[in-house]
Amino acid sequence: MQLFWSNRTQFFQRLDAVVASAEANNVGLIFSLIWNPWVLSDIAGERLDQWAVQNSQTRLKMREYVTAVVDRYKNSRTVWAWELGNEWNLYYDLPNGSTQLPPIQPTLGTPTTRDPVRDVLTTDLIRPGIIEFANVIRGIDPIRPITTGYGTTKINQYNQYRYLSWDIDTPEQTKAITLYQAPAPFDLLSAHVYADDYLRLDPMLQAAAAKKLALYAGEFGDPVADTSLFPDRVRAVKAYASLGAVWVYDLTNQNADWNITTTNARSWMLDAIKINAYPAKVPGVIEAENFDIGGQGVGYSDTNAANLGGKYRTTEGVDIETCWDTGGGFNVGYISPGEWLQYTLKPTPGSYNITFRVAAVSAGGQIRVWLDGVNLGTVNVPVTGGYQTWTDVTLPGKTVNSNSRVLRVEFLGSGFNLNKITF
Repeated sequence: MQLFWSNRTQFFQRLDAVVASAEANNVGLIFSLIWNPWVLSDIAGERLDQWAVQNSQTRLKMREYVTAVVDRYKNSRTVWAWELGNEWNLYYDLPNGSTQLPPIQPTLGTPTTRDPVRDVLTTDLIRPGIIEFANVIRGIDPIRPITTGYGTTKINQYNQYRYLSWDIDTPEQTKAITLYQAPAPFDLLSAHVYADDYLRLDPMLQAAAAKKLALYAGEFGDPVADTSLFPDRVRAVKAYASLGAVWVYDLTNQNADWNITTTNARSWMLDAIKINAYPAKVPGVIEAENFDIGGQGVGYSDTNAANLGGKYRTTEGVDIETCWDTGGGFNVGYISPGEWLQYTLKPTPGSYNITFRVAAVSAGGQIRVWLDGVNLGTVNVPVTGGYQTWTDVTLPGKTVNSNSRVLRVEFLGSGFNLNKITF
């Protein structure tokens, strides 16, 4: 950041190289412009409370810097969005704020002391400055989303703000503080999904919907290479967010905990993301083979540990084979009684017919449908004359609301295949 003021030519030479590389390799960029709240006030030689002052040196430097960067790259096809910084909200309104001051690293340009009053970060101290930050961008670039880069709204974020208390927020309080801390013209709410953060994604999504905003999971991941924990994160991002970014791909200094590549021990995490790349939207078509990740007992239950069809998701137990129905693709076959498949939904509320594309060589097959543990009913699978001779059977008039998230399809009987499910 200091280089911008000491040698702007070199600063932009470096940043130009990043953008050029991204463009050459078809990589999208989200510029996180001001990584932490104190960097600009430190450079300006001011306390953090100057973020609240219209013409402070902190705010002047913010305007100068943001204007120069956004104006330079506003026409690059590789820029997806603009971001304020990284997890500023985690520092706001701490009841013990006077003991949680920004770090002191004078060799990197910080002051040698911090003020226990003026350097305490609060929502209302920062809010005027970040509104101006977003307005500066919107005045230059009317198109791209602007996000805060905040972590998931904390479990007590509202109570910290209102009462300097560690009391747990209600969902309504989570919604209120999420919107207050991301004021217009910010239009992309930010969440970083770790540990139990997924529990607050629902009120955050409701807050986003109330203002017609999108929810961006700017980070999600898990340091433990566990086949159940990481899929929980992916399912949460799939169900609630419009855009997600895994932490972290091919960053070698985080090999011990977070680094994911196509060849290291966490490569399976990339496969998990690919499988869940497209939400099971309602209304819409769900391909049977795109069941949830997580393995036996989580995304599916199958009586045989091997994929007897040998196609698509070859390391999992569901039997998937090439489909010869119109449109091709894959279907689930070798079905046995008691097996099931599960799908995380991203629904639009309404009443829907649920249609199953099936093929059967014998009578007696049935499909039972569960939504969030509630039995919606059962359809009979008719004999079609072959495992690749397809027809439709429908379960009519089933209500789906905005909180409907988990669809389970249970198989009763055998001798039939399933291609897709249409709401």
